[in-house]
Amino acid sequence: MNTNELEQIATLQETIQLAQKQIDELSKPRFEYPLYFKFSKTGIIVKFTSLTNRETIANPNNSMLADGKIGFTTNTSAHTEERYWLPVMYSKERGLYDKQPVLMWNCTSLPFIRFYDAISDCVFLLNGSRNGSQNGSRYSMRPIDNIPTQIQDWANAYLED
Repeated sequence: MNTNELEQIATLQETIQLAQKQIDELSKPRFEYPLYFKFSKTGIIVKFTSLTNRETIANPNNSMLADGKIGFTTNTSAHTEERYWLPVMYSKERGLYDKQPVLMWNCTSLPFIRFYDAISDCVFLLNGSRNGSQNGSRYSMRPIDNIPTQIQDWANAYLED
């Protein structure tokens, strides 16, 4: 082989490496965080802020494991692991996930508890009926962060999948 052929081979190898890097970059999954998932084994609801970084935000089954503690953060298996993580609908505009307990009120009513319906962008009653009877846009609404255990147990009975 002469020098010209060796230079062509070197250039071709560099081009192949550059193309492979571009293919790898394009092959990486792209997600818009935060994403919400339910852990299939314990039922905890977590918020992923990256592929593997998560924070526990709800513990409907009162799991006593460390990762069931609200606010617990860790690096874990990727949310793309479908055998572990079940997707939970989420409204980025409202900052609420599906079936999240919310406190609602308007200028003429006392606060009351409902559950957010991320599918229809409305709320539903404690009986679990998703009929869209209360449009959340007419009310102020905020998530309920710390529901006493008794109320949470009672509410979870209605939200069983």
